[in-house]
Amino acid sequence: MTSRSPLAYGIDYGTSNSAVAVAYPDRVEVVPAESGLPGLTLASVAYLHRDGDRRAGEAAIQEYLAKGHLRHTCLHCPLVRYMAETECKQATRNGGCQDTRLVTGVKRDLSRTDFTATHSWAHDFDLPDLVSIVLARLKRSADEATGVDVRRLVLGHPVVFPGWELADRSQETALGRLREGARLAGFEEVDLFPEPAAAVLGEKLPEGRVLSVDFGGGTFDAAVIEIRDGRPETLSLAGVDIGGERFDSALFDTAVGPELGLTVLPNWLYNELGSRSGVRLLLSDPGVPKVLQRVGGTAAQIARAILFEGHAWEFYRAIEEAKIRLSTEDSTQLRFSRPGLRLDVPLLRAHFEAVIRDDLAVVERCLLRAVAEASLEPEQVDHVLRTGGSSRLPSFQARLETLFPGRVTDRDAFTAVAKGLGARAGELWAS
Repeated sequence: MTSRSPLAYGIDYGTSNSAVAVAYPDRVEVVPAESGLPGLTLASVAYLHRDGDRRAGEAAIQEYLAKGHLRHTCLHCPLVRYMAETECKQATRNGGCQDTRLVTGVKRDLSRTDFTATHSWAHDFDLPDLVSIVLARLKRSADEATGVDVRRLVLGHPVVFPGWELADRSQETALGRLREGARLAGFEEVDLFPEPAAAVLGEKLPEGRVLSVDFGGGTFDAAVIEIRDGRPETLSLAGVDIGGERFDSALFDTAVGPELGLTVLPNWLYNELGSRSGVRLLLSDPGVPKVLQRVGGTAAQIARAILFEGHAWEFYRAIEEAKIRLSTEDSTQLRFSRPGLRLDVPLLRAHFEAVIRDDLAVVERCLLRAVAEASLEPEQVDHVLRTGGSSRLPSFQARLETLFPGRVTDRDAFTAVAKGLGARAGELWAS
């Protein structure tokens, strides 16, 4: 085998963004995640069209922005010839649905045993199906980069999946769905590996005791790894269900929702509107239009515009981008304007940090638990490696520097884990 022959891939399937690395016998390379585009990450979104079109990443977003407003009424839908005989679970008299869907945040639901599929156009899309759309896009990009149909994969996973401690959640179910999604995407040999442990691989490793923290869109994960003579040994792993999407929801709950007057909606509906994953559940619920009709008024009109007029992706993206700006600015203006939906609200970093203070305290306890379970004190940690989009929050960075002064190093926020998973793949299939 030559140094040009790929051994396997490493994929970091994230809540918000994903990346793929290629393991060669002598190196690991992170490759562009979407052929023809320069970026190394792929938005973890799946586009579905009633005609069978499936897409992921930027292509999915652009197609949804162009067609998200199109819809069929049940009266004119070819899937609903007779109401009593249709297999469409959303069909109602005088009802209808969008021709397209943009599904986001699937990773957050992987451990849910009470949620197996989402229904559209007389078809159930189960969670491995939705995972496979993103993984297949990453595989296609990597195959095009290498010129080889690679069937081996190391796939990352969080230490704990969101909601793992609840009665209707299962860590094993989540791992099984990831593995099945990889199989559906075309991989035959699949190994699963913890994301924070992967984040320290792929480059020259610092000797000593290393705390790796991966603060992403869905979860916070920490690993303590001892490195001697360049060889890592994982001493402890810890994780908690807190990430960037939760902070987006906090902005919605405290600033966006009240500004739009949505607090008059039923509590369950308001809470689900706070996140993309919640919106996905609302879109799968055929009773939501009737609830909004009963509520009436401006709030119902705005909720209807978010859910059913094709504005959801851009709306929640605007909230996320405002949050990201607060990482470098003391204040920002969140503006969004579409037919039936207008928002112009000032946001202060001080307010945002006050809202997420309790969550960051939980994150801090989690990383200290990882250190303690490795039988160490914070001062005995030699290096701290920080990665993940949410690790850029100034208040989180300040906490790390206070706990581990002068020992914190940044890894690439969006590709360090993928590169480490590629390094793990190289180890597994080197022979």
